[in-house]
Amino acid sequence: MYGWKALLRHHLSHGRSLRNLSDDKASRLVGIDRSKLHSPHVKKTKAGAAESMVAHLTQRIQYRNALTVADYMRECLTNPHHGYYMKKEVFGRTGDFTTAPEISQVFGESLGIWILKTFAAITSVHKPKGFRIVELGPGRGTLMRDISRIIKSVTPTVFRNLEIQFMEVSPKLKEVQKATMGAYAHESLGLHWFENLSQIPEPDGMATIYIAQEFFDALAVHQFQKTDKGWCERMIDVQVDPNGEFPFRYVLSRGATAASTVYKALLPAGVEEVEISPDAYGIAQTLGSFIGASDGLGACLVVDYGKLGPIEASLRAVKDHKIEPALLSPGEADLSVDVDFGLLSRGFREGGGKHVDVHGPISQRELLHSLGGVEKAYMLAESAESESQKAAVLKSYERLSSPDQMGDIYKAIAVTHSDVPTPVAF
Repeated sequence: MYGWKALLRHHLSHGRSLRNLSDDKASRLVGIDRSKLHSPHVKKTKAGAAESMVAHLTQRIQYRNALTVADYMRECLTNPHHGYYMKKEVFGRTGDFTTAPEISQVFGESLGIWILKTFAAITSVHKPKGFRIVELGPGRGTLMRDISRIIKSVTPTVFRNLEIQFMEVSPKLKEVQKATMGAYAHESLGLHWFENLSQIPEPDGMATIYIAQEFFDALAVHQFQKTDKGWCERMIDVQVDPNGEFPFRYVLSRGATAASTVYKALLPAGVEEVEISPDAYGIAQTLGSFIGASDGLGACLVVDYGKLGPIEASLRAVKDHKIEPALLSPGEADLSVDVDFGLLSRGFREGGGKHVDVHGPISQRELLHSLGGVEKAYMLAESAESESQKAAVLKSYERLSSPDQMGDIYKAIAVTHSDVPTPVAF
C-alpha cells in the first residue's frame, strides 16, 4: 500500500505550477494550474478500488481537479469502500466519540417525554390514524431505545401502535441499531429503515414526529471566502510539501465555482468567510414541506451543536475522543461542523411556508431541565447500587447540562404545524 508521502513524491516528479492567491497565513491558500499534471500511480485492489482513502482521494483529485470541502466530507464519511461510517464501530467508548444518548439515559427519556407531550398537543386539535417517529441518523439506536422505553412505560397503548422509522445509509450501523432496539422493535408496530427522505412513505393520516439529534453536524458543507474577484471557494488538493503534516491541503479557487454561483442566495452579507451546508438546508426544506402538508399532524425536534450563524470554517475531525485537523486522517476519523440554526430555520420556513412554526433555538440545558431532566437524574442516582455509581449518574447529567460542557453549545429547535400549540420547553 502506498503511503501518502510516497504518492506525493511521485506526484511532484511530474511537475506542478502554483500561483499565490491569498496572504491568509492561517490557511496558506493557493491557486492551481493543473494543465501539466499527470495522474500518480495509485495501487488498486482486484475489484478496482484504491487501497486506501488517501489513495482514492489522490486519484480522484488528479482525474477531476481539487475537491470541494463538501465532496471531501462525503467521501471520507460514506464512500462504500473506505468511508468512516461504512466500515467500523464509531460510537461509544470503543468508537471515536460519544453522543448525548450514550452519556446518560436521562437524555433519551427526556426526549421521549417531549415526543409524548407533542403527540398529545397534536391529538388535542386533530385525530390521527396512527403514530410514527422518524429518526434521522440514529447512530447505535440508543436514543430510540430510551425513547421507546419511556413511551412504553408511560403509555403502553400508544407504544403498541407506534411505528418507528430510521433514516440510515450505513449497513453496519443498521445491524447495530437492530441489536440495540431488541424487543422494542417487535413490541411496537415495527422498525423500518430508509436511506433518504424520499423513500419514507407518506404519513397517510398518521401523526409523524421527526427527530434529528447530532444529525445535521455531519452533513457536507461548502466553504467560501470573499476576494476582489467575488466569492471564491475553499477546495482540497493533494499535498505538495514532502514535509507537510497532512496528505492534503486547502487551496482557493481562482474565481467563482459552480457552488458559489448556485448557492449565492445562501451567502450572507457582511462577512468575509462563511461555511454553508446546502444539504442541511435542503433537508430542512423537505422536512418543512412534510410538516406543512401534514394537515396538523407533523412536528420535528433538532438537537445539535452550533449557533444562529453565520458560521465560518468549523470543519474538524474527531478520533479516539479527541479533536484533530480535518485533513489528517481521511476515512479514519469522524468529520463534523457547527450547525447554522439560522439557515436551518430558514429552510424549515421556506419548505413549510405559513403552515409551519419554528421555535427556538434554546440551549440543551434549557430543554432537558424543562423536561424534568434534573429530577430524572436524581431518581436514577437514588436507585444506584453504590456511591460511585450514584456519582457517575449525576456527573453524566452534569456533562449534558452544564453551561461549560454540553449544556449551552448544544441547542435545540422545534418545528410544528401552525395548528399545533407551542411545544413544551419552547
